[in-house]
Amino acid sequence: MIAIDANVLLRYVVRDDEEQYQKASQFLTRRSADDTAYVSFIVLAETVWTLRRHYRYSKRQVEELVTELLQAVELSFEQEAYLSVLFSKNAELEGNIADYLVALSADRAGCSATYTFDRNAANTVLGMELLA
Repeated sequence: MIAIDANVLLRYVVRDDEEQYQKASQFLTRRSADDTAYVSFIVLAETVWTLRRHYRYSKRQVEELVTELLQAVELSFEQEAYLSVLFSKNAELEGNIADYLVALSADRAGCSATYTFDRNAANTVLGMELLA
């Protein structure tokens, strides 16, 4: 398995640089279920942040895009089963996607909680607690 950086995933998704899009597209079309491109939490968080801040995607647009990417056989994601549940059609994400990834990473490391100053994250993301 090989991994990709956020800039490769972004070029493929937003197609704002035709030369880089072509390279990313050719690279990803050579992937298969047996030879996937790995997308880590860090890459996913960076991609989501860039789509929201730079490209002005709505939260809903990002959620729909991630849901589509999770179904792509040429990609495999860190903790894909968790992400599939998180982005399932029945789930309504109230918090920031990155906060969910931070909380899961901390949980996987054996942390009992992740403390934050972000009230919304503390109120919406399991495992996040307000540092007051």
